[in-house]
Amino acid sequence: MVVQYESIVQRLLMIDCNNTVTHAHWVVDEEKRDKVLVSELIKNCSWNHVYGTRDGEKEDTEDDSFTVRIEVNVANDIPDIKKHDILILGEVDIQGMTSAQLQRKYPESFEVQTVKYNLNSVGGYSNHIRVQGV
Repeated sequence: MVVQYESIVQRLLMIDCNNTVTHAHWVVDEEKRDKVLVSELIKNCSWNHVYGTRDGEKEDTEDDSFTVRIEVNVANDIPDIKKHDILILGEVDIQGMTSAQLQRKYPESFEVQTVKYNLNSVGGYSNHIRVQGV
């Protein structure tokens, strides 16, 4: 019964963490001796896109900012997100694409600028990763 209560409390505190995000990042293919763009799905995320303004009108601009909060259960695998990785809202296929092509094709995507791992909350009920970018 206590586990169910903790789970309910955790869900209440991590409001709106119901999105799936595709995390695209570069790895070195030792066999080909080349960098390869790979992806992983991350569930239980909140996605916030703040639109920049131009001439008082809300629109997509270079001033847009994104914040993603990823709910983390320390017992599970914790995603390794680094600066310059790409996060994309939803599940997408990145096969054969570059970072620039991803960002052109998927407007709800951004390049990671900062990552903060908050993994030491009391009781673990609000452990999360906060990712911001443009």
